[in-house]
This record gives sequence, C-alpha cells and structure tokens, in this order.
Amino acid sequence: MSDLDGMIPPAKDRSRPAGRGKVLHPFDREGEAGGPWRARHRFSTAIWPFLIGLVLGMFAPRLREILGDLNPWVTRLVLPFVLLVERPEFGLRWDLGGYLPQIVLFLQFPLEGLWMTLNLRLRGRMSFALAPLVFLHLAGAFVLFLLIQARS
Repeated sequence: MSDLDGMIPPAKDRSRPAGRGKVLHPFDREGEAGGPWRARHRFSTAIWPFLIGLVLGMFAPRLREILGDLNPWVTRLVLPFVLLVERPEFGLRWDLGGYLPQIVLFLQFPLEGLWMTLNLRLRGRMSFALAPLVFLHLAGAFVLFLLIQARS
C-alpha cells in the first residue's frame, strides 16, 4: 500500500508463464492457453447437416408442393433460388431445356448441408454455421420481393 493518501496501490501481477513464450492472464483458463477459442468438431459429428440436406433433396419436389399450398412467402423463404431461376428477368429458365429449376430444386438442400458441414468444421459453433444460410435465404427472398414489386 502507498504511504500517500489518495494514491492507487500498485497492482499485483497475476500473470504466470504458460510455457513457450505464452502468458496466462487471470481470466484465462488453464486448458485454453494459446489454443483456439472453441474446439473444432470431428468429421463424424459435423456431417449430419449434409446427410439431412441429402434427405431433404430427395423429398424437395414434395416439399415444394406442400409449401405451394401454404402462404407463397413461405415458399419464397425456403426455396428462393428455385424461384429466382424461374424468373423471366434472368432468362435462365430455358437453359438446359427448361430443367434448370428442377436441378436447382434437387441440389439446393445438399449444397446447403455441405456448406453448413464445412462451417461447423471450421468454426465449431452452430450459430456460425446457420447464420450464413439464413442470411442467404433472406437475401434471396428480398430479391424476389423486389422483382415481384417491379412487375406489379
């Protein structure tokens, strides 16, 4: 403690050496010294989004029929890329003999599952894996909204 009134006492150095030039600070945990922020998933634990995407890809035409009976905005949120390919403004509908929307319909969910699997492997958290897909679907729905408003 200091002899002068109003002086701040000197701080105690709570850091301790962690080896190989790294320093542990008071709020660090012993096991996380110098390691990544979060442990990465093993491949076997992170492959489930791709497998779910494959199953959804097989049932995509039936899913589109079910969503078509509901509110059209539900279809625009879940299948924005299929609807964007079908729009006449892009001129893509007749590429590949008119089968491009079907190809996109079958490939959308497996590709999204693969992307989510890679994000889980690289970043390790479910929120980091799911956020880009939600953003991509919302962006696709927004583009559809703009195209529909421009047509009417």
